[in-house]
Amino acid sequence: MARSGATEEGAPDSHECNLFVAWQQSPDFHPTVSAFAFATSPTRFASGEGTKENASIPLLLTAVVQCRMFTKSAAFYDAVYAFKDYVWECERLGQIIDEQNPIAETLLDVACGTGMHLMNLKKRFRCDGFDLDPNLLAIAKARNPECQFHLGDMLNLKLEKKYDVITCLFSSIGYAPDVDSMNAAINQMGQHLKKGGLLIVEPWLAPEVFVDGHLGSLYVDKDDFKLARIHLSHREGRHSILNFHYLVGTPAGVEHAEERHVTTLFTHDEYLAAFSKAGLDVVHDPEGLMGRGLYLGQN
Repeated sequence: MARSGATEEGAPDSHECNLFVAWQQSPDFHPTVSAFAFATSPTRFASGEGTKENASIPLLLTAVVQCRMFTKSAAFYDAVYAFKDYVWECERLGQIIDEQNPIAETLLDVACGTGMHLMNLKKRFRCDGFDLDPNLLAIAKARNPECQFHLGDMLNLKLEKKYDVITCLFSSIGYAPDVDSMNAAINQMGQHLKKGGLLIVEPWLAPEVFVDGHLGSLYVDKDDFKLARIHLSHREGRHSILNFHYLVGTPAGVEHAEERHVTTLFTHDEYLAAFSKAGLDVVHDPEGLMGRGLYLGQN
């Protein structure tokens, strides 16, 4: 499976994932057309108005309706990024951890998203997750109920425990708005490492790699769910701007939504400096998990 180039998620609206989370916890539940009229009413949902006996809409549509597509697309995030080979990536992470910190037992995934990396990493480590997005975190919790999850901003990471390994993957660090913020995030993660602990950060694109005016597309083609995502990227100073346009089709109809993602084009030297300021010895792996490289910092 290809392991190259896809962008990360943005910051969502808050709370509307009731039906999707219920499905994650109870795979036998199937929503109906009437379910969407009370999507944000847990009381009516609990009464059993949506059951598999009168099911007619595929499960993924629940996600589309409930989460406003992250700000519009959170709930079908996994369908959009199905190209990612999480199993291979976690095997590679395991190899890196064995090389750098072979006695590691605990791991925190910062910006854990829907918990797909954790689903594989928890087979080897006692894992926790941390994310800014309550919708994505709800999905991660349902997927990994044995892990502990924390809601918050990586710029202000403050937990009561430390870890042998901390990961921050899929270019999530790129959402730090400037160099000072990126420095703060790296420092906060470093402060949560045990002695000899390992911080693994997957960067966003460097300024010399980002293609101004790039037109990209991604498609999901299932029997009862079709999605097209097209984006046009451009540069504004130190920031890369990706305007995503989603066209989502289900038996219930076709919806259009837009998202604007703003990421910062940090340089290689800025990443190295951030690790150094955090008191971490840093090594750069130029290939990494999907061609964007990895920064490995150890205290």
